[in-house]
Amino acid sequence: MLPANILGAMLVGLMSSPVEGGSDVLRLVEGKLAPPLFDSFVGAMLCGAVIFLIVHSYRRNSDPLGRWLGVMLGVPVFVISRFENSIPNVFYLSAAYKQFGFFDARCLPFMLLVLLGNGAGALLLHAIMPPQEAA
Repeated sequence: MLPANILGAMLVGLMSSPVEGGSDVLRLVEGKLAPPLFDSFVGAMLCGAVIFLIVHSYRRNSDPLGRWLGVMLGVPVFVISRFENSIPNVFYLSAAYKQFGFFDARCLPFMLLVLLGNGAGALLLHAIMPPQEAA
């Protein structure tokens, strides 16, 4: 599933058309590449943990209202936190490349660490949950 998500985000980014204010994507990408890689990795781990909690809440809650609340409370936390998520980042990097020809050598290590951080955050949270609670 991950390779398909990456490919889909990349293709959509490469097919995107510049829009008014399109330089925002370039500023966004430059801003994502600016912090130290360790900071991006930690942000990616936290993102993976939040996404894990959202999915875990949905899977473990049999009550429709409980499922809805888990997602509806978790998604804003994910969005507002601005943690690093690999799939939107693939889109942003691809759109910046398509629209501005932007590619920086920092893109590859950044994406690798964000991918690893997303997975590590989810796996770490899963590992520390009590066995009866783990998905």
